[in-house]
Amino acid sequence: MALENSLIPRLTREEIARIFGPNPRAVRAYESLQNGLSIDVINAINDAQDSADAAQADATQALSETASLRAPSYLAISASGDLVNERVFAAGSNISAVDGGAGGSFTVALTPNITGSALNMTVQPLAPSATSDCGVMTVKAQNAIGAIYNGGQLALAGGNGGASAVGGDVVIDGGDGSTGGAVQINGGTAFGSGSAGDVEISAGDSGSGFGGSVNVYAGDGGQGGQFYFTAGTGVSTGGDFNVVGGEASGSGGAGGSVYLNAGNATAGGGSTGGNLYLTSGAGETNGGSISLFSGLVPTATIEVTDDGSSSLLGLHGATPVAQSTGWGAPTGTATKTTFDTATVTTAQLAERVKALLDYLIARGDIGA
Repeated sequence: MALENSLIPRLTREEIARIFGPNPRAVRAYESLQNGLSIDVINAINDAQDSADAAQADATQALSETASLRAPSYLAISASGDLVNERVFAAGSNISAVDGGAGGSFTVALTPNITGSALNMTVQPLAPSATSDCGVMTVKAQNAIGAIYNGGQLALAGGNGGASAVGGDVVIDGGDGSTGGAVQINGGTAFGSGSAGDVEISAGDSGSGFGGSVNVYAGDGGQGGQFYFTAGTGVSTGGDFNVVGGEASGSGGAGGSVYLNAGNATAGGGSTGGNLYLTSGAGETNGGSISLFSGLVPTATIEVTDDGSSSLLGLHGATPVAQSTGWGAPTGTATKTTFDTATVTTAQLAERVKALLDYLIARGDIGA
């Protein structure tokens, strides 16, 4: 429907605004009527303008929301460039990260081999409160799943040193306290009739120098700590306790010695050195024996000395308390058979004296 322009009063935009108030749509419609446009065209124009205004408002709000979304700090899997405050996740030392993709999981885990990112590395649980004990820290290898498979091993190894330097130590200390903490190394318990786990402490090997020593010390104190080696209790037979010197594999070598030393008294004025006791076990019927065996060769000896040089007692080839010297070895025939003292001749008696002297000289009891 169209209206004649002459029927529409000619008004300015300000006059139209005073009539219709703050209504942009009404202002545009009246101006369009003044210009001879039909009501239908005016409505279409207004609808299009309304749609444009709504789209503009939506775009303005979207931009505002987008800006507000981009402003906070985000932790991103990878850099996008669209977020003004984004941080990108980076797996540090000993950390692995696996991205499962859209809809999946992002998995963060420790790597199988943990290495320090600094020169020194400390692994320690959180500190306790002032009113509680410290927690337990456990480093444990994995258990086996199947019945025929072995449990995982746990290795503590010091680092290798340079060609002319010293390798790193492995130090295990019990904690300090009013009573110091113990250090316990236990072999595993066996199920059923199997053998329980051993505890092995081995010093290092050397190509041509001295092999490493194994030193076990009791603690110092007003009264020094005691040192015990105890074999296990058995239902039928108790466990043995063996202290064995090392074997010599090379030609002309000497097997390692075993020393049992009581402590020295270093203070003056009549101090007494420590005693050394070898005690066999008591039995219900018979007590246990103490046996001393020298090496299985003809020249092996067993000696008891006062300071390592003066012999107090010699057995099985060892020199006795004091060797009688000045003896010459007789010549001729030696005889060990019996004789009749009433009828023995000088020659028969001399043969038996020679046999006795030969024996004493061979033992070392007498000599030249």
